[in-house]
Amino acid sequence: MREMNCDKKVVVGGWSSAPYGSRIDSEGKFLLPSASIFYRAITLRGAALPMTDQEVFLESTKYIRAMDAITKGEGPVGGNTVMDTGFSNVNPILHCPGVILGVGAMENYGVIYGDNKHDFSIYCHVYSPTVSQVQYTVYLEECGIAEAMGVGIQHFDKEQFFSRSNILGCEYMGEGMSAPYDEVFEMALGTGPFTVNHRYLTEDIPIGCHVFHELGKKYGVKTPVIDSMIAMASAMLERDFYAEGYTLDYLGIGNMNKEELLDYLNTGNYKAY
Repeated sequence: MREMNCDKKVVVGGWSSAPYGSRIDSEGKFLLPSASIFYRAITLRGAALPMTDQEVFLESTKYIRAMDAITKGEGPVGGNTVMDTGFSNVNPILHCPGVILGVGAMENYGVIYGDNKHDFSIYCHVYSPTVSQVQYTVYLEECGIAEAMGVGIQHFDKEQFFSRSNILGCEYMGEGMSAPYDEVFEMALGTGPFTVNHRYLTEDIPIGCHVFHELGKKYGVKTPVIDSMIAMASAMLERDFYAEGYTLDYLGIGNMNKEELLDYLNTGNYKAY
């Protein structure tokens, strides 16, 4: 829009996640022309770019049918800039440690244990107290970056990470929703992933973790656990995610200092290169 000199009033914003969790149905290696919805959110965190459009953006949920469970549930929560909603997306926190630390279970499931490979789920068969501790540490590193930048991030208490549903439950369904470690968490059965060449790494590492790594460098926040996720995923997939990952220049914000970026996020005053 900026490159085309668009002068129309268009409200732009983002949400921390999708309003529902779904998977394409499959039989073995064959994908079917149907999908299953596993859950719908009753609350989500969103923000407009710039924040001057926040009221209109949040109001728009009432006109999007996919948001019905949210508007009739606990309602949307306003984040503090779209950087907030980026940090508040739980996918890199949940997926990257889950796949990397659980790759042995994933690749052996349906081979030497487990009846059907496509029953596997990192939630059901990988998550444990130690995996949760790594996920919590990734979250703390994100919190450090958000604080240094002066933007928000969704708050989670430490104990909310230590369950089989981890923070997915409270993100979608509000506080108190969790499946303890001694339960199967049947809702997640069969949600995979079934290979490391999956969006849980191929998207959440170069788009999620690498942007956090870049922001950490810019704002002087160390991110050793996030960096280890990038290094391990690169080795596992024989790719260089440090070279492939999204950069701040690609996002159009690499030239801005803290004050300039906050001005852009809050008022829309964009500093061109």
